[in-house]
Amino acid sequence: MTDKPLSGKRALFVAEYLKDRNATQAAIRAGYSEATAKQQGSRLLTRVDIRAAVVVSDTRVVAKVEKSAADISRVAWSIAEDPEAPPSARIQALNLEARRFREYADKHEIDARVAVLSLPVGTTLDDLKALRDGLNAGDS
Repeated sequence: MTDKPLSGKRALFVAEYLKDRNATQAAIRAGYSEATAKQQGSRLLTRVDIRAAVVVSDTRVVAKVEKSAADISRVAWSIAEDPEAPPSARIQALNLEARRFREYADKHEIDARVAVLSLPVGTTLDDLKALRDGLNAGDS
């Protein structure tokens, strides 16, 4: 692989591809023919220099996201630990951090198995109690 920068059209293709990961649309937006955009996009993605440019861009994006998350966490902790901050702000900061580590969730998944018992019409509470007692007697 060479260290030469990508040509104008290829560099534009990479920039457009990074927007939506659609090689065909990226080729069209980069100025390739609509009639051959699908083939051009596919061919361009097989080029080592273009794949490398995509990987380098992805790595930069991930580094920015990680830095942003670290910055948010640092600010949240400074608010949470500030005795002069309003209690509501401190609680919100702690909630933010808890969600980040999935210790706290707004929704919880429950996996349960339920046995369904079909009873004849007219079954009374006394009948159910007798059934329960009979099942419990089998446990001992």
